[in-house]
Amino acid sequence: MPDVRIAKILHAVNEDTGAGYFLKLVKALNEICGFDHAFVGQVDTKEKTVTTRAYVSKGEILANVTYDLVDSPCEQILDRSYCRFSEGVADVFPKDLMLADLNIKGYVGYPLLSQAGEPIGILVLLHESPIENVDTIFDLLRYFARHCECELERMTL
Repeated sequence: MPDVRIAKILHAVNEDTGAGYFLKLVKALNEICGFDHAFVGQVDTKEKTVTTRAYVSKGEILANVTYDLVDSPCEQILDRSYCRFSEGVADVFPKDLMLADLNIKGYVGYPLLSQAGEPIGILVLLHESPIENVDTIFDLLRYFARHCECELERMTL
């Protein structure tokens, strides 16, 4: 039931901003939705890279990383597009070694856009098993994307 998940996540991120908001959001998404990995990343469109601003893997907070967008499912955000695969994402993007290394099957990514409509980040959930309710999870990410956009823009000013 998405309404229950939204309420739980809203409670978890209540009154946080910036890096604290991102960390609590991805931790809540990871725990409440049962995904193996969750992160918010900031995009460098010139370098075609993403640097995570909060990254949680199996409940553990990880150090932020930078990775190439090229030949990854996240590359679609440069076209202001979302990306979702219920299963087989590593097969579709064989050059994305991170997907293979983490044994990722399912992927849901939502672009974060500036007020001018330019890509500034991405909100991603990764799963080591197929995702049964990919559309519901996608709607959940869309719900939180606007606040992430505002926080990313605020942090870069």
